[in-house]
Amino acid sequence: MPFPLFKSIVTAKNGQIVVLDYSPFLATPGSSISGVVRVDTELAKKSGLKEVTVELVGELRLGIDTAGGQTPHICQKKNLFEGDNLKISVWKNTTEIIYNDLPERSKLDKESSPPSFQAAIAESSGLIAFPFSFQFPHDVSLPPSFTDNLFVTYAEGIVSSVQYFVQVKGLRNEIPSHDSNITLVKPFVYLPFDHSPPPPVHGVTMRTWKGGSNPTKAAMFGEKKVGEVQVHLSVPNLPTFPLSQQIPTSIRVICFSPYMSSSDSTDPTSFKFPLPPTTPQDLELKLSRRVDAMAWKRKHRMHRKIDLGSIAGFGKSSTERAGGGATSLVHAEVGEPAWILREDNKKEGRWRQEVSFHSVMVFNCSPTFEHENLSIRYILDLKIPFPGIGNNLELSATLPPITSGIIAEIPALDGIEKKLDLHHSYFEKVPIEGYPVDWK
Repeated sequence: MPFPLFKSIVTAKNGQIVVLDYSPFLATPGSSISGVVRVDTELAKKSGLKEVTVELVGELRLGIDTAGGQTPHICQKKNLFEGDNLKISVWKNTTEIIYNDLPERSKLDKESSPPSFQAAIAESSGLIAFPFSFQFPHDVSLPPSFTDNLFVTYAEGIVSSVQYFVQVKGLRNEIPSHDSNITLVKPFVYLPFDHSPPPPVHGVTMRTWKGGSNPTKAAMFGEKKVGEVQVHLSVPNLPTFPLSQQIPTSIRVICFSPYMSSSDSTDPTSFKFPLPPTTPQDLELKLSRRVDAMAWKRKHRMHRKIDLGSIAGFGKSSTERAGGGATSLVHAEVGEPAWILREDNKKEGRWRQEVSFHSVMVFNCSPTFEHENLSIRYILDLKIPFPGIGNNLELSATLPPITSGIIAEIPALDGIEKKLDLHHSYFEKVPIEGYPVDWK
């Protein structure tokens, strides 16, 4: 019978006692998470290590700032995994070698080891490799990878994350969090399968949010001229929107001038206010994320709305962190001004002009999820600026859930995990004791 847990002896470098060799990739339900833990057994014994373990970890962390950046913070850390099969011991400070995938031969001492392994134990001069493998749980309630370590610019805020990682511990002390222990972590991205029904084959109806305003403009002798603006924001009427796929969106803006004399009916240049936007840069469409946090059995609750930047090619900026769409993809249909008579006074009328924009959105954000301690959802925020104080028109639309777009038994889009808007701290730092680490 082969001994798959020992593959090679690697020369120790720079006094490393424990090395985690794992290349992160996108994990989905049932994925195999495999790698190698290398231990310099001689240095491990000299440094007082009693045991080396490797574990698959999923953690949800919350930090709620209720004191404007001052202590105390309300913090909570929750383990998302349960089960004994997600943690194994690969080495103990004895002459025995632990074989985690051979229960019937869980311990092989020097005398019963194969010759190559006897040499490794006898020399005790290099890193001994201990491969490991876990199966990611099939639990459909597990939230996707998420992190929101953004600077809190106001008195109260939330720092939150859902993080998955492989963790190796070299234990000198039985308390896992003790400073004398060695801890190595390698985060990876997890996305759940998408169980949404497929969209209709023949066309999709649109869902529309409507808004309006009455911009005013000062005239002579203190008189105010009042115009009218109507706006329609439309997206496909689907139960969910998948990641990394083009989602069509349209914005329809209709502007009416203040009522004026019918003598102006032949002069379209008399229509001066409120003029509709005619280019994608003249209006803003942004994606926002609402984060709802509940700590310690819902005793502490807070929500936060975060601007994720422009989406679908609209606006003067092009951050597009969580949503895509270049300005060149936006198609504008600019209608000609048309004169409309006033029904109750034929001597007056007003100008009407309609402009429609058509574009696509591509979502690259963590999918929507709801957990007992943390939930996120997404909102489209439309803003059309007009001259004058208080004349801007704003409209918000809560989107249907954003899903991974990954179907079981079908390979995911290549590199989809690299496009997610995960804060860099997801991959750089794992605070062992949860938040707060710092508020940024």
